Amino acid sequence: MRILFVESDKDLRAFFGSKLRDEFNGTIDMVATGKEAIKLLKSERPYDVIISDYFLPKGSGVDLLHFKIKNEITGSFIFFCSSKGEIPYLKEENQQVDKFSFGLLCNEIRRNAERRK
Repeated sequence: MRILFVESDKDLRAFFGSKLRDEFNGTIDMVATGKEAIKLLKSERPYDVIISDYFLPKGSGVDLLHFKIKNEITGSFIFFCSSKGEIPYLKEENQQVDKFSFGLLCNEIRRNAERRK
């Protein structure tokens, strides 16, 4: 399984990256900005799951989602937000987002991966 994890907070990125590596075999790529994530999406093999914070420097999670949709990139897209506030509702993009996830991230990844088999 290939997972792209996009989180601007370096401590959260390290923590969740470690947990994802413990839970899943495969490749876990981690970046801090929307711009870095788009660069990987342009240059690498497809990801099975893209997990993105909503609030990012240099391109928001919504920008990343729009890039995924526009370029018909396959794989699940999960918003993951560490803040206590809710992710604003995305009316147009709702059909393209597999889950708004605030916790139990690994279970959501497994469900999405199973659904796509």
